[in-house]
Amino acid sequence: MMVHIYFAGLLALSLGASSKAQFVQPIELNLMQEPQRSAILANLPIGTQCELLQKVDSYWLRVRCKGLEGYVPAEHLGPEKPEVEKLLKTVKKSGLDARERLDFAARAVTLSVGHSRARAALKKYYLDYQFDRLPDDSDGAFAAERHIECSSPSKSNECLSDAFFPRSLFASRLLERRGSLFIGVGARESFLYVVRGTVRPSSIGTAGGISFVVHSQDFEDLDVRLIADVLGFKLASEPGNTVRYVSDGVRNFSRRKTGSRLELIEGEHQQVLVDLDNHVPPGEGGEIRADLRGDLLLDLLLVDDFDQDGRDDALVQVDNGGNHFPPGYLFASVSPEGKPVVSKVFHDSSTPPLIGETEGRLSFTFIDENGEKVFVLEKGEGRLVAERPYPVLETVFEYTAERLWKVAEDRATSPGETKQTLKYDLDEDGRPEIIECQGWERWHGLLCEIYRANRKLIGTIGGCKRVGVLPQKTRGMHDLVCDKNIVSRWNGTLYP
Repeated sequence: MMVHIYFAGLLALSLGASSKAQFVQPIELNLMQEPQRSAILANLPIGTQCELLQKVDSYWLRVRCKGLEGYVPAEHLGPEKPEVEKLLKTVKKSGLDARERLDFAARAVTLSVGHSRARAALKKYYLDYQFDRLPDDSDGAFAAERHIECSSPSKSNECLSDAFFPRSLFASRLLERRGSLFIGVGARESFLYVVRGTVRPSSIGTAGGISFVVHSQDFEDLDVRLIADVLGFKLASEPGNTVRYVSDGVRNFSRRKTGSRLELIEGEHQQVLVDLDNHVPPGEGGEIRADLRGDLLLDLLLVDDFDQDGRDDALVQVDNGGNHFPPGYLFASVSPEGKPVVSKVFHDSSTPPLIGETEGRLSFTFIDENGEKVFVLEKGEGRLVAERPYPVLETVFEYTAERLWKVAEDRATSPGETKQTLKYDLDEDGRPEIIECQGWERWHGLLCEIYRANRKLIGTIGGCKRVGVLPQKTRGMHDLVCDKNIVSRWNGTLYP
């Protein structure tokens, strides 16, 4: 059992209360054997009554719950027992952000699954939270645009849903649009997948075609079954033969754990597939495999029969916990003979893949500034089955990281200390705008700021190997491009 989403700070424990009776405020809380990382004694659902025994420090309390003594964070207990109506009033209080409102609505539904107003609130604030995760000024935001054909504008929602959630793969799906913004949610087995982006009528192809930008996508890590229920989705029941993720740590506000172990559960049988702390799977000389060295965390994203051999496989993200390098991805499973099979890290990407179907199997499409790469699981490894490079958009003016690095070398300065001031009349009013670039050494790219002639900042572009000006315009200003074809359009105020 895993910890659910919660924002308990708003209902924190009052240590000055005269009564020692305290109640669990989040949807679920682990009672720990010791403070910090230790064995879990019990899972405490929302509303569980506990007795306060001792304030250990500013963070931990020693308590007695369900007849067991253990430790919980102080902020997750409160003197009042949670009630549905009180939680629904709290949801509407000013000053809360979308995720906090989502959490209080989720608590209310957990207490009363059939409560109609609580269910409506949870659906509303879940979608609000997803829209809130889109970048500011998403109209024209900085990401690669794609185009799809659609028989008519009236079917654009259905066409967009088909692009992300093919009916053959997703049992249920939902597409919500607010102006040019959209949120898509698809259900596959017992998992939810979320896509966020912007959409507009396409200027190419048929009259019904649409152009869209995916700004982010995720395998949902909140309380998937609770969310799916209020969205009207029917998830598959948890299979008996499945890969279960076991962790020595818990990610806050999430049902999905992050840690160092992955194991297969089959009835009473448990088999370790990955244990980073104990060098499983082993590499040469008994050391941990080269692609699994370092301070890494594992995150189970999806479980399904990827290679159609009748056994479940796991898609696992391998994260180094920082932003110097993107996470890697691997497959883990057990062979028909019962032996652990853990693929090499087959791809690195800062964003999880889109799910599709290739050669009659589940496939995983990773997208970056260079294009798309499609992988399937085959013979225990991730196999690249398709590669679709993006075309290079033609520019009327451009500057590259390679040129700036050469300038830095000539000046005997670091790229990060080297600035190049460029000019181009983006709105063709006779007063050229200023494009000021310097090196971003971590990514070996450019960090550029765009100014009006009076030095008013109107945009920032970062991490690009190439920054250019495109011949076409949006709202009277030339579009900008990063790398091959990632377009930033003027939204009337700035370049997002």
